Amino acid sequence: MSGFGAYGGGRTRHGYPVTVHVYDLSPANPAILNPIGCGLHHSGVEVDGEEYSFAGGAGVYSDTPKQAAGATYSHSIPMGTFEGSSADLRAAISDLRSDFGPDKYNILTKNCNHFSDALCSSLLSKSVPAYVNRAANWGSCFSCLFPDEVLGGAPVGPSGGSSSSGFQMMGGGGRAVSSQQSSGAAGRRAFQGSGRSLGGGKIGGGGGGEETQSL
Repeated sequence: MSGFGAYGGGRTRHGYPVTVHVYDLSPANPAILNPIGCGLHHSGVEVDGEEYSFAGGAGVYSDTPKQAAGATYSHSIPMGTFEGSSADLRAAISDLRSDFGPDKYNILTKNCNHFSDALCSSLLSKSVPAYVNRAANWGSCFSCLFPDEVLGGAPVGPSGGSSSSGFQMMGGGGRAVSSQQSSGAAGRRAFQGSGRSLGGGKIGGGGGGEETQSL
């Protein structure tokens, strides 16, 4: 395993480091499922101090890196460096919002790992490693056997009850990403319910101080 130094969550002189954080959703992952490459995983993409992910009922949301409530942090995968601006980053996330809307979630065919892959593809033209979503990809062959309420429920999502029920394993402390982009410090964060909505302006903040690792 190779180390990946902390960067303080913001832009470096080379751009914004992009890291995929992978979580375990099953206690069987470490000893049984992960060694054979088919663990049950949640993932999010950290860039500029925020971790972005996707859930039913919430759509695209941001959260504190490595802190997905109810899921167990496993490891991090450095994907590369995004060389665009903060405006470019907001535009890339905004472009994904319609495809990953609140009513588009499916635990087998359009889940948080699909979003992570799409965001990394948009920012870096890279895909996340296949093992992150292998269990869902295999399960999609049998999607007709699952009831809709199970397929539409995200195991991890933002707080405030905005994630759909069904396969609901986790709560969360995330912030739904708003479609309205405002400028200035006053427009960065609006509060709604118990979750925080991320507006426009510079996407940033601290965090990400721990050392991450790649497989």
